[in-house]
Formats: sequence, structure tokens, C-alpha cells
Amino acid sequence: MKSTHTLAVFLSIALLPSLGFAENILKLDEGVNLFAINGRELPKGSGFFSTKGEFSLSEGTNQILVSYTAEIKNGNSDELEESELSVITFTASDQPITISAPGISSSRQIEAFNNQRNWSLTTPDNAPIRYTANLLPLQGFRLGVDYEKELSEFNQTPAAAAIPPTETTALPTETINAHDTEQTVILKMLQHWYKLASPATQETFKASL
Repeated sequence: MKSTHTLAVFLSIALLPSLGFAENILKLDEGVNLFAINGRELPKGSGFFSTKGEFSLSEGTNQILVSYTAEIKNGNSDELEESELSVITFTASDQPITISAPGISSSRQIEAFNNQRNWSLTTPDNAPIRYTANLLPLQGFRLGVDYEKELSEFNQTPAAAAIPPTETTALPTETINAHDTEQTVILKMLQHWYKLASPATQETFKASL
């Protein structure tokens, strides 16, 4: 019984990374609008004119959909102009990341920003985060756009920021408890890690039996 309890404790610790407990936070600088994270659209109010400035990220590769709202001088008045939507892919590694855009004060500058997509992703010590970015090809007014559908179609293209669709990682349907025998615990462990493996790894594992 002691060995089973020890194994269960070990497994619970070993499984922590796969259960997504990393403290990754995306911070939005002023003017940055976030619409989706990893193919999932955010609740209404989280994008344009959102008042929320921090969002949770997964450990590893992340994909976000963002735009930038600039204050443009037009004679004696100021107008708000929004950039095109950018799909940005980067790697998060257990740390806060701030996303910002360069200072923009004219329509010409925002047009250049759309072409260059020169976003800035930085860590708390101002170290740059590498990323790839593409514009999301949308035509017309954005009201009512299904961003999840648009991102799904985008991710089937060869664009640099596209992420090929993968199966959602499934957690074990049965939990490990103190009454499980040692072999039951091992079986659950094998089932869990088999589900996390890629198809190629699964085939290699089966061939090794």
C-alpha cells in the first residue's frame, strides 16, 4: 500500500505540466485589442474597447488574434482608427508577456503597420519574444464575424503564423485514488501518456510491445 501511495504522489507531480498549470500571462499594452487565443474567441467585450488587460496562456506554442487602435490626428480633432487583424504565433514559457505596437499617429503609419506587422512581444525584463505574424484575410465589416471559423480556415493554410489543427489533449476519465492497486495506477498512467502522444509515437510504442 505504501508503494502505491508513493507512486500515486509521483504521478500527480509528473502530470502537473500536462494539465496546464503554468503561470503564463499575456498583458495588453494600451490600444491593443485581443479577439481570440488558440483558436477560441474571447467573450464579447474582450476585444475592441476591452477594459481587461491580462489573459492566461498555455505553456508552449500560443496563437492570438489582435488588432491595434491608434489615435489619429485629423485637423483639429482626433479620430480612432483600427489596424487590420493580425494572427500572431509565439512560445510562452512560464512568464508574463506584454504585447504592444509602435507609436502611430497617422493613417500612413497605420497602413505601414499593417504591412510590416511589427508588433513587440517582451518579457518583464524587456527581452524580446520571437513570433510570426500574418494578417487574417477578412473582407468588409467585422461585426458578427465568426473568428473561430476564420482562424480554423487560416490554420489550414501554409501561412507562417498558422498552427496545424491537432487533437485536444484528453485528461484521464478516472482519477488516481488511495484505493487503486499499483497495477491499476500504472495502467491509468500508461493510458494518460498514450493519449498525449502523437500518432507516430503511438505507433512506435505499439511496435515495441
